[in-house]
Amino acid sequence: MTPAEPCNCAGPLSEVERLRREVAELRGRLRARETRRPLDSILESISDAFFALDRDQRFTYVNRRAEQFWSKPREALLGQNIWEVFPQAVDREIYGKLQRAMRERTTTGFEAVSPVTRLWISGRAYPTPSGGLSVYFQDISERRRAEEALRRSEERYRSLVTASASIVWNADVGGRILQEIPSWETFTGQTFEEYRGIGWLDAVHPEDRLRAAEGRKLTAHAQKPFRAEYRLRDRAGSYRHTVVRGVPIRNEEGEVCEWVGTVTDATERKKAEEALRESEERFRKIVEQSPLAIHVFTPTGVPLRSNTAWKEIWDLGESPAAANVFDEERVRAAGLMPIIESGAAGVETTTEPILYDPARAGLNGEPRWLEAFVYPVHTPGGRLSEVVLMLEDVTERRKAAEERERFRLQEWTVRAEVAERERISRELHDRVAHSMGVVHQSLQLYEALAGVDPLRATEKLELAKKMAKTSLDTTRDLSSELRRSEIGEGLVPALRNLLEVSVPDGIRRELSVRGEESRLPDSLRGQIYLILREAVRNAVRHSGCTNVKVGLRIVPQEVSGFVEDDGQGFTCGGDDPAGLGLRSMEERATLLAGSFKASSAPGKGTRVEVRVPLRQSQGG
Repeated sequence: MTPAEPCNCAGPLSEVERLRREVAELRGRLRARETRRPLDSILESISDAFFALDRDQRFTYVNRRAEQFWSKPREALLGQNIWEVFPQAVDREIYGKLQRAMRERTTTGFEAVSPVTRLWISGRAYPTPSGGLSVYFQDISERRRAEEALRRSEERYRSLVTASASIVWNADVGGRILQEIPSWETFTGQTFEEYRGIGWLDAVHPEDRLRAAEGRKLTAHAQKPFRAEYRLRDRAGSYRHTVVRGVPIRNEEGEVCEWVGTVTDATERKKAEEALRESEERFRKIVEQSPLAIHVFTPTGVPLRSNTAWKEIWDLGESPAAANVFDEERVRAAGLMPIIESGAAGVETTTEPILYDPARAGLNGEPRWLEAFVYPVHTPGGRLSEVVLMLEDVTERRKAAEERERFRLQEWTVRAEVAERERISRELHDRVAHSMGVVHQSLQLYEALAGVDPLRATEKLELAKKMAKTSLDTTRDLSSELRRSEIGEGLVPALRNLLEVSVPDGIRRELSVRGEESRLPDSLRGQIYLILREAVRNAVRHSGCTNVKVGLRIVPQEVSGFVEDDGQGFTCGGDDPAGLGLRSMEERATLLAGSFKASSAPGKGTRVEVRVPLRQSQGG
């Protein structure tokens, strides 16, 4: 059959029908908006900026924080290509990161200066099942300025230490200062007369003074190098942490004759240590209180630390974790070994939800859906030091999603059934009423012509008989369609039976199937069957064909089917008997959020095709 240009052969809709469809579409959009509102509310309330892109990198969602960051209303962004809106970002670091995430379908993090606002931002891009990206980011300019200020402060401190070094001192065997120390005077503000002998103790913090005095005596007695930490008063009157080091100087007889040493200002180091302790304590509390199950281990699998949620997610109770994460049967039963091995190899990885069934490890408990994230941690030198594994129990979230999908399918099935009955009611009116009108008119003409023109009267009687039979056949067909389609044994067996029953012996029939029917929910199978059945019946009734071919193709993204014949064909848009059937098929496809196409030309046969997208949750 020679392909022809696709056309819409459903015929013009009446004004009432058009308005009815517009109302139905408006109600669908309102229901979709109500369903999406809780998620929109969350995205609008988070502190991060968020936007979503489709597979063509067009904005499909922009939250309030992103609007504020870019100083652009979302109405100016939605539906626009991000790189056309922000051409200055092309070929920049963030552009490369997002392109990689889009191309490789992997989670990607970025931290760089925004070429749009010239502010520092940090974010992550997550691939979405629809082929696009979800991107979270936040303005970290303040943090970067603080880091830069800290770096400069540390640089100034190092320069000060290098320039002034430490206070170098010397004392007699009893720890008494006998010579002037200019750097001491500069630091403490004491004069030589004030710090001479043991006067230097006056500059030591009162709480440390006794310890310093006792330490002086003990050191003099032990005659060994020493290290001590005291707080010294500087010339401004503030006390600073210092590290005091001293070594004995011996004479030729090996006796200690004096002491030399240094006093180093350790205040900044102390502050850094305290800040580090506070930071580690905050981190420990965050980890411990996190709802995520967190487990930190070495690249060889030795556990370093884990939180309470980690024990709870595996029902460990008081039982200790395995001595090595690679030997943990629960982790192995959950199928997490590949992601752990990936982390141990230094690769950051995220998983789709995976099912953990404790029974696989010989344990009790309910199966759980887990989402895993693994992050390798490197030292500043680039060495892999530890691996962080985080698990999120998404069981309830998945159950909620499945429940929502179940309700959606129920609603969709009810709507489909209502639409089917409306369609059949309409066809009863259009086709049967029209035929019976012809019968009635022909019988009236028969009575009028029987006495004056017997030949024409006979023709009108034959026409009445023919149209009466057509009405009977149409009524029988439509009545059978009111019953559920017989696909109890599956869509493919139903199609095979359809060809055997509906296609006469003189017509060659062929069925081709690709893909797994198990991907399709029952309600969708029924609607696909009804569309293809109508197409087969049209071909048999109206085309005068000698061959009918039916095809079904099921892939993860969509299900498609076609019916092709080698019959007489028709002119697209013309007055063809199959027009009502084509219109009903198109209506069904539209109800399924799919597409319908009919291609035909006189003498070239006909091909009708339907395509319906599949959601991820469909099929199982």
